[in-house]
Amino acid sequence: MAYTLIEQYSRDIDWYFIDRNDRLVHVASAGGRLPKSIEPMDEIINTVHAEILDLPAIGDYNLNPNIDQIIGFESQELRTFYLSDFIEMAKRGLISIDKTILGNFEDPQYHLVAWPKDESSLALFFPRFESLIKVSKLLSTEIHVSFDLFQIFQ
Repeated sequence: MAYTLIEQYSRDIDWYFIDRNDRLVHVASAGGRLPKSIEPMDEIINTVHAEILDLPAIGDYNLNPNIDQIIGFESQELRTFYLSDFIEMAKRGLISIDKTILGNFEDPQYHLVAWPKDESSLALFFPRFESLIKVSKLLSTEIHVSFDLFQIFQ
């Protein structure tokens, strides 16, 4: 079964893809419209998500130095709550991004939240992680993103 528009607009769906540099990326949809290639993949996405959550969170992470300006946190508690899931993904070796403009379901703008300090830590999960990457590549057929656009890695 595929994600319906109502599900997409009312849920924060975690989905995954591989960028052009073969890095695994976690995306939090925040009620935004999913790419067409992702819509029919709800069962696969749920499986990949469960397997990723089973991975140990062992690495250190980087945080977008502009995140406070992007989000405009009202309190330290809200900041800590917001960042927790993105940090957990980065600790597992994933780049983690979030939808920027909430409430505009069709707006495709996302921002980088967190990423692993040491991307070579992914080798610790081989070969289990390799299967996640293969499945995730199936999800990325229409997504052509390079995070060089964020210019945070330079």
